[in-house]
Amino acid sequence: MKQFQIIVSIPPEEVIGRIASAIDKPGLALAVPFGGKDFFGTINGLSFQFRTRRRWSGNNFAPACFGNTQPNGYGSTINVQIAQKNTLFLIFSIVFVLMVTFVCGSFGVLSLFVLAQTSQPGPQAIAVPVVLFLIPFLAIAFLIGLFMIGKRMGKTDEVRMNELLNRLFSDVIFRQR
Repeated sequence: MKQFQIIVSIPPEEVIGRIASAIDKPGLALAVPFGGKDFFGTINGLSFQFRTRRRWSGNNFAPACFGNTQPNGYGSTINVQIAQKNTLFLIFSIVFVLMVTFVCGSFGVLSLFVLAQTSQPGPQAIAVPVVLFLIPFLAIAFLIGLFMIGKRMGKTDEVRMNELLNRLFSDVIFRQR
C-alpha cells in the first residue's frame, strides 16, 4: 500500500475535473478492447477511485487508486492511496487449502487404516498416503506463488497510476509528500 499527498494550486473541483477527463466510467465501454482510456473508475463528490484498464482480461485483484480532495487555502490537497484488494483472494485461499487438507487428509488416514490391516505393506503401498499428505503443502505453495505473481504484476499498474497523477498535475503541483 502506497500513501501520499499532492498539494496543488487549483481548487478541488478542477482537480476532480482533471481526474474525470483521464478515466472512463465502468460499463459496456470497457468491453471494447481497442477504444477508451487507459484507466476506469468512479468519482463521487470530491472522492475518486480508479484502476488500470485491462484490455484482454478482467483482473479484479489489480491495484486501485483511492483518493479524496480537500480545500487547502488557495489550492487543494489530494490524499492518494494505491493499494491491492487481497481480501477475497485470502478468503478463497484459506477455504481452498482447508478443503484440500480435509479431503486429502481423510483419504490419507483411510489408506493408512487399510495398510494397517495388511500384514506387510510394501514401499509402493506406503507412497499413496505420503503423496496424499503432501498435496495440501503443494496447494499452499501454488497459492503463495499465485499471490506473488499478482503482486509483481501489480507493480507496473502502481507506477502507471502514479505517473498519471503526476502528469495531470505537473503544471500546478506545489509539493508531493
